[in-house]
Amino acid sequence: MQKFIGVGLVAFICCSITGCDNAKSVSKANFAKAIQKYYNQVPTSDYCLTRIDVFPASMDEDQQHYETSKLKAYETLVATGLLTVKEDLVKKQTFLGPEKQVKAKVFDLTAKGKQYYKDADAAKRSSTKQSFFGGNVGLCYAEPKVEIINYTEPADAGGVKMSEVKFKVNLTHVADWAKDKKVQEAFPTIAENLKQAQEDRAPVILTSEGWVHASLLK
Repeated sequence: MQKFIGVGLVAFICCSITGCDNAKSVSKANFAKAIQKYYNQVPTSDYCLTRIDVFPASMDEDQQHYETSKLKAYETLVATGLLTVKEDLVKKQTFLGPEKQVKAKVFDLTAKGKQYYKDADAAKRSSTKQSFFGGNVGLCYAEPKVEIINYTEPADAGGVKMSEVKFKVNLTHVADWAKDKKVQEAFPTIAENLKQAQEDRAPVILTSEGWVHASLLK
């Protein structure tokens, strides 16, 4: 009898320390896991350069003239060894006319660049390359670690149980190229993110398997 009491006491103490969490319980730990999973899958501006295209990406002579900041950014990434560039002919749709071939600079990922490139929508697209400027792709220069600040009491909303979570994103394992001053000049958000953890909010929804970032359910 004393043996069972002792085992029960140990279990009670362990639960007091750990909270005896399961995937469906309301806790900072579960909410952190849910939001961390989202950040691990989807590149965001908190830790990635998201204002880029699906590669290979081309810029014809007109684009080079009018999109100078984008051209400079790509050329900076070439200098860091993340991209290659070559002159080539590409097809361009003319206004109310047939396609024509024009001169362009074509940028593509190097082996080094592929190590940092994340494409959350690759499975949704065909093998045909297309412009995806500002989409769920990015060159990621750090690993995000989510830290929960607070959250609202879960409540029913549209048939699901939901909580709004406030959190911050701490950056770890920062890539050397992201510390380069020229890179930070071309991409000012890098310096901002490295200087201070970014705070954000996100809804998490309770599912049969536990709490999930709402964006992963779409």
